[in-house]
Amino acid sequence: MAKAKGQQHQPDPATWSALKSFTAGLYDEMDKLSKKAPSATVSDLGLNRVNRAIRQAKDLMGAFDVYAAELCEFVPAGDNPEVRDALLVLREITQALERVDGTFGLNRQVRGY
Repeated sequence: MAKAKGQQHQPDPATWSALKSFTAGLYDEMDKLSKKAPSATVSDLGLNRVNRAIRQAKDLMGAFDVYAAELCEFVPAGDNPEVRDALLVLREITQALERVDGTFGLNRQVRGY
């Protein structure tokens, strides 16, 4: 993907690390819920947090990962999505974080080597 003028040459390692941690926690909790009640809907709070992860992932990695660029927030109108749909998107974010780390070595940068 071509860089736009003034665009960063890589995602910020500290922001990447924070998003990785945030997304891992959400994924773990949504995974537990999906096993307990797979067709249950996400709570309003859960939807707000998942949408935040989507928004931050797209902002941080959209210029570097085509799949992250395609992420869309859930529309908080009417019925909330099922937990398994939120889990699918969180997994997409997790994989984008891994791909971007593989490209830029962000985990090494965060750890200082």
